[in-house]
Amino acid sequence: MANTGSKHLASLTYTVIAVYVYVFMEWLFFVTQISFMSTMTFLEQIRVPFLAGLTLLLPLALFSLFNFLMRVLIPVPSIKKIFDLAAVLIPVLIFSCLALILSDNFTYTLLGFGVVSTEGWERIFYVILFFLFFVFIYKAIGNSRLFQKTEYQHSTRKVVYFALSLVVVSMFVWMSESPWKKSDVNLASKSLVKNANVKLPNILLLSTDGLNSSHMSLFEYQRKTTPNIEQYAQKALVSGNAFANAGATGGSLISLLTGKSTITTRMHYPPDILFGVHSYQHFPGILKKLGYRTVQLTDPYHADAYSRNLLSGFDEANSRSEERFILSRIIVSRYIGDGSSAYFVSVMIERIMERFQHFFFLKKMDNPYKIVTEPAVSLSEQEKLKRVLELLEDSEQPTFIQVHMLGTHGPQFMPSIRKFSEGQTQESDWMIDFYDDSILNFDHDLGFVFQSLDQIGQLSNTVIVVYSDHGMDWKSEARIPLLFWFPDGEYKGTINQNVQLLDVAPTLLNYLGVQKPEWMEGESLLKDLTQRYIFSTNPADSIKVKMNNGLYEGAIVAPFYQLGVVTMIACNKWYKLNLKMPEFKTGKVAGSTSSCDENTLPSADDAKLIIQEQLKISGYDISKIPKQVPR
Repeated sequence: MANTGSKHLASLTYTVIAVYVYVFMEWLFFVTQISFMSTMTFLEQIRVPFLAGLTLLLPLALFSLFNFLMRVLIPVPSIKKIFDLAAVLIPVLIFSCLALILSDNFTYTLLGFGVVSTEGWERIFYVILFFLFFVFIYKAIGNSRLFQKTEYQHSTRKVVYFALSLVVVSMFVWMSESPWKKSDVNLASKSLVKNANVKLPNILLLSTDGLNSSHMSLFEYQRKTTPNIEQYAQKALVSGNAFANAGATGGSLISLLTGKSTITTRMHYPPDILFGVHSYQHFPGILKKLGYRTVQLTDPYHADAYSRNLLSGFDEANSRSEERFILSRIIVSRYIGDGSSAYFVSVMIERIMERFQHFFFLKKMDNPYKIVTEPAVSLSEQEKLKRVLELLEDSEQPTFIQVHMLGTHGPQFMPSIRKFSEGQTQESDWMIDFYDDSILNFDHDLGFVFQSLDQIGQLSNTVIVVYSDHGMDWKSEARIPLLFWFPDGEYKGTINQNVQLLDVAPTLLNYLGVQKPEWMEGESLLKDLTQRYIFSTNPADSIKVKMNNGLYEGAIVAPFYQLGVVTMIACNKWYKLNLKMPEFKTGKVAGSTSSCDENTLPSADDAKLIIQEQLKISGYDISKIPKQVPR
């Protein structure tokens, strides 16, 4: 049997190998699937497993060292056996987790079922499977030559040298990343908080999915779909010509939070994430510096700040705390210096943790495919609103909350109030009567929020912003609602000029007395506005990756990756360049009340050049766009 030193060296060797095998297999899964790595260069992809392995290995190596020292220093034989057992269990546990992940990936990819598919006591199957993996791997490692030999022979030395070489290569990759240079965290941490108001109000961003202004009675729709909003709008700043900056929820809400267009951040649609400095430059981060508590209540994947790699912004996002989920990613980004590797590590940890929580009945695992393909259940929407009221009533500091509702998300709807669709069966997608009822439901929820805030004494201390992430059926050229309620009805009125969701953050910063950072691309709506071009993006149907049972299918390829369509709004006209077809279209904005001189509108050819210039400024290779685009 091996002596104490050789046994712990064997344990450390197996731990190194287990970590890198685990990382490599997870990396292989992501790099061969549609994932956040799809937009990375080959060299960037290669760096990820080495830096991720080093990141995971450091705390485990420290634990192994501590375990060895305790084994040597404590003379009690029974205690020594515990430390010997712990030395073996570290690599056993890592390999067992990997075996579980691999089996789940295999069955889910090929057969369409996995941990997330199990309900009730079916989950016990995976508990038993993990236990069998654990026992088998424990025996295999315990009986291995590396653990049994008192002296290392040539073959066992090879294993030790191989483990050491993995660490050396990882260190070399880390050193080549220039860890002494300023990290993205530092680059984005310059204080922008100046002249802030003494009394900071709560801020509530409340959005609903896919809501067209043209279906709201507030904007003269023939059906009474928004009676509550109409009543409260008398004290609001209302825009009748607002537009989203993306036709997909993830890109739209992230652009609102960062104040940057999706063309700039390249965060169009999952699995896209924010990279580099974009992860740290955002509105919630500024609010945190002001002393705000920041909370996000959206869906736990497509619009989730943590999943999209927005860092140092939200204290809590969809029931997960920053300390639990993101803090390690921020620390790794600061000292390891590579944000993509830090994101990869956090995703790996979350993937195994959510499976354990699911089959041990601690927390049900979310299926991102069902979240956006099945109608929203009213109960979950009500739970979000109740959580909002709890946060605002109990908080001892100013609170910022972003809420995204899914009741108006198509193509199917599940309204609890049935006024226009009463007696009907939802036999096809996008049935207008059901859509209008879902808007009426949202209006009812908004009325509940206003009344409840008034009852708990927070209405006069809360800025409320109501909007939609994009138009119905993901139309980026459709007008969407955008309303601001400031305390005491300040700034109430109507804005007729075109505005965009990128203007939300600058407007709120202006109200708070905080200087808008240079990287924010929108403008404050509290100042005089001029007509400007508004840009929005969509993943084209032929580019946008599809989800099958929660897994992405499709292709993300250069030079535009998931960016498929760029829309430009100029006054009452839209111009749309499809980068995949390619194709160029123009048309009138339905219901626009924005007045302008037709002679000042760009021609189709000029608009196409303006769009291409926007892409070029953001680093896209536009050379593959034909000079003559069919119309």
